[in-house]
Amino acid sequence: MNFKEELKKSYRMNVLISAALIVVMLSSALIVEILKAQLKPFQGFRPRPKAQTLRLVFYGLGIVQIILVRFLQPALYKQTPADDLKKLLLKLNRANLVTLSLCEIPALLGLVLFLLTGFYRDFYIFLIISLILEIMYFPRLRSWEEWLRGNPQVDDLQGGKE
Repeated sequence: MNFKEELKKSYRMNVLISAALIVVMLSSALIVEILKAQLKPFQGFRPRPKAQTLRLVFYGLGIVQIILVRFLQPALYKQTPADDLKKLLLKLNRANLVTLSLCEIPALLGLVLFLLTGFYRDFYIFLIISLILEIMYFPRLRSWEEWLRGNPQVDDLQGGKE
C-alpha cells in the first residue's frame, strides 16, 4: 500500500471516529430531554444556593478549554525532519483525536452543569459551542495533505522516488 492510500485510509478512519464523537455528544441532548420530561420540574441533584457559583466556574472552565485547544494545536501538529511516514500519520491521528476530544469538553461540562443544577439552557449553549468547535476542527483531507507537504520524505514520494 502506498503512502497516499495509507493517508486516505487513516483519514477515513478519523472521519468516522469524529462523526461518532459528534453523535455521542448529540445523544446527550436526548438524555437532557428525557430527564426534563421524567423529573419535571428538574432542579438538578445539587441544592440551588450555590448553583450560580457553579455555573460561573463551568463557564470559566469552558473558556479555558477553548483557549487550550487553540494553543495546543501547534504542539500537536509539530513536525521534525526525522519523522518517517508512519510517524507522520500517527501524529495526524493523535492530533485529530486529542483536538476533537478537547472540543467535546464544553458539551460534557454543560451536561454535568445540567445534572447538578437543572440549567438546561446552559447545557444547550455548551453543546452549541462544542458543535462549532467540532466543525472547525473536523478532519479535512486537503489540510492533512498541506500539512504533510513540507516534509522531505513525503516530497520524495510525490516526486516518484517511492
